[in-house]
Amino acid sequence: MSILKKLTALLMAVVCMMIVSSCTIKPNNSEQTDSSIDSGSDQTEPYVDRRMYDYIYDPMIYSEPARIDIRSDARDYFVPRVTNVEMSWREEWDYVDATISVSNCDDDEVLEDIAAQVKVRGNFTSCYIKKPYRIKFSKKQNMLGLNGGEKFKNWVLLADWKDSSMLRNATAFYLGKVILGSDGYYSSDYRPVELYINGDYRGMYLLCEQQQVNAGRIEIDEPASGYTGTDIGYLVEYDSYYEQEAELERFAISYYGDASNTFAQKGYSIKNDVYSRSQNEFIKNYIEKAYEICYRAVNGGGYYQFNSDFTRIIPSSATSAEEVVADVLDIDSLVDSYMLQEIVCDYDIAWSSFYMDVDMSETGDKLLRFEAPWDFDSAFGLRCMPDGRGLFAANGASNNFFKNPWLTLLVNEDWFAERVHYKWYELMKYDAFPYAFYQILDASDFYKDNYAANFNRWGGSLDTTEEPYANIRQFKTERQAAEYLYDWLYNRLVYLNRIWGDGSEFYTDLRR
Repeated sequence: MSILKKLTALLMAVVCMMIVSSCTIKPNNSEQTDSSIDSGSDQTEPYVDRRMYDYIYDPMIYSEPARIDIRSDARDYFVPRVTNVEMSWREEWDYVDATISVSNCDDDEVLEDIAAQVKVRGNFTSCYIKKPYRIKFSKKQNMLGLNGGEKFKNWVLLADWKDSSMLRNATAFYLGKVILGSDGYYSSDYRPVELYINGDYRGMYLLCEQQQVNAGRIEIDEPASGYTGTDIGYLVEYDSYYEQEAELERFAISYYGDASNTFAQKGYSIKNDVYSRSQNEFIKNYIEKAYEICYRAVNGGGYYQFNSDFTRIIPSSATSAEEVVADVLDIDSLVDSYMLQEIVCDYDIAWSSFYMDVDMSETGDKLLRFEAPWDFDSAFGLRCMPDGRGLFAANGASNNFFKNPWLTLLVNEDWFAERVHYKWYELMKYDAFPYAFYQILDASDFYKDNYAANFNRWGGSLDTTEEPYANIRQFKTERQAAEYLYDWLYNRLVYLNRIWGDGSEFYTDLRR
């Protein structure tokens, strides 16, 4: 980074800190919005001794986009192709050999011709002309200081094709690091970059992490190659594309109590290595029974628990639904995941890109945990909840097309709502939200020329797909799209603050 850019970054960071200190929370006498989630009447200060301060600063803004070069002899592989959508997302994208270089960054982040493999990744997004990619290094490497400098083989380049602000994933990852990260749960780090393939400029991308079991990412037990026992860690995605996975890496379940077929999406894919049918059947049964235990507990169906080998459920001596659920789920992880999804209103959450994990090894806690939030290019009012009002994850995502079974499971429980209220209190107390807004407009300013080059590379019109609302498709610049994102998020948080907050106004200084 040039000296001028560094000085500019320092000055802008100081300005942001001054703005945060000037933001005031003012009394609000407006009528509370109706909600099935009660924020609770006890307004005494809850516990707030968490690590929020570690997550209110973001590495994305105020630095030039690094340059990533992919070079490969398989040149035809990288020629943009537009095909029928139904065929394109089922196309088999194999890895090709390549080398990766990283430049225009700090000296200790430079990489030169590092051996790797690269492939087009994603489901629906793989059909777009601007492809997302997955990088798999031959040996573990860090990229641009992400995740505290940890080294991994696998990294992801998101294209943000249909999001003309190119900031939805980045904004959601920031919120994920604040909301989940402050409780110790994993959420991907990220950084904007410019991509070149065989010297050809491919535009702005978002470098982020592969959702995977690995020390420093999702830290659960990894079985030794070929191990067939069921006492291992499992990373599972609620995934409507599960049928495209290998037979051993997919399953479908039935949801106890779902007589009306509310949860039409029943498929899951296993995202870590498994080596036996018994492992597949174990995690299928575990997920199914975990849901049944929780459903029964909160819907008057009796209190149950797992038996000693987690294959059956038996009567429990617990005296409350919360006690029953706490013996099965990491409740705070579900609180955090629910709050994130309620904020961002991700259209896709009803059927895909929702991760959970459980460690059944000797040292694992055997609790189902919800972390690793992912895939937000349809969120923030892009194709649902245009005015940012109303409950989303709690009532059923995708304009009530159908519901995510885990996000709707506990939302009407008073003890769950109380935890939501406490977490919101923490976010407000530590001024976690303003930085999401600074990121949106500051990034739009700082990367103005880079975004313009991206749109010149892929065509001047932002009307690239019919998925976004018509008004979003009419934006002519990234800045217009970023301002829409900013305003939508502000209105959304104002709405949620009336439900989850204490009656105060939401950062009136941030209103545009």
